[in-house]
Amino acid sequence: MKKILIVEDEPILHIVYRQLLSNELSLHDVEVLSAYDFDEAVTSLSQDEEKEQTSLCVILDLDLGDGHNGWEILNGSYLAGYKRVLVFICSSSGSLADQERALEYPQVIGYFQKPIQQHFARIIASKFVAS
Repeated sequence: MKKILIVEDEPILHIVYRQLLSNELSLHDVEVLSAYDFDEAVTSLSQDEEKEQTSLCVILDLDLGDGHNGWEILNGSYLAGYKRVLVFICSSSGSLADQERALEYPQVIGYFQKPIQQHFARIIASKFVAS
């Protein structure tokens, strides 16, 4: 089983990400989930009863706008227990320090600066869905 969890506080970006991903995912059996803040993300991750059989891709915003940030998800044990985890950070931060920090996490395999382009979905499909 494969799941993609979009963790993003801007509702319009959930629509954009889903639209971009829909073209690339149309032939694949991938469940796409949404979390609009830290608490929803943690709830979704902690209540997933299929973790051990699930490959998870997280599209993670760093600034979640609710007093929390994406770093907290990466630093916590929320991603533990999944068969496989890949994280793509999508942030408005163009900070080199953020990009370098992101790559210190072994599960982070991509860093995209907003606004996101179509190649974002192709990269996710090639690194997560098709593998």
